Amino acid sequence: MVLNFILLLAFVAPSEKSLPVLPFEHWEACPFECCKYGSWRAQADVPAFVSRTSSRVAFTIRKGERVQAVTGVVTTRKTGLVVLSRAYTFSTGDGKEITVPAGGRVLTLHPGGEGVGYFWYRGATFDGELYADTVSPSTPEYPREVLSLPKYEWWVKVRNAAGRVAWVRDPTDFKGQDACG
Repeated sequence: MVLNFILLLAFVAPSEKSLPVLPFEHWEACPFECCKYGSWRAQADVPAFVSRTSSRVAFTIRKGERVQAVTGVVTTRKTGLVVLSRAYTFSTGDGKEITVPAGGRVLTLHPGGEGVGYFWYRGATFDGELYADTVSPSTPEYPREVLSLPKYEWWVKVRNAAGRVAWVRDPTDFKGQDACG
């Protein structure tokens, strides 16, 4: 009986390790190209929460008010799934490459903008040009089938002029977060 349990663990453990633990937190990440932290100006009134796990509002950032976006985290609650129709080599952000074979499955964690996605493959994270922003079939131009999209949220820690610190969820109502614009 003990031997059977040990054998079962030997076969189950590697597959469990090949999946990301959810929620998956990617600190200092941004879900779009050219995103930057720093000085932002509110384009509408925005609630700032006591913490990422609280619905209690610490303060409201008023339209036109400047805040300092100190840091952020993209939290993936559910991964997306992409199956490659042919082998593809991704250039990673650290200058390395990874080749995913035809039929390879990658779990998407969140977008990075302009077709780039942050994804999980064989127990490690990578970023590369997946073009996986919508559920779609494989085509000759994009040889991958996007079966599902990830569920994620972006939290940004902000500090206002009075020095108060709080968190903003999915901060779309700000100017200054796009270094390209």
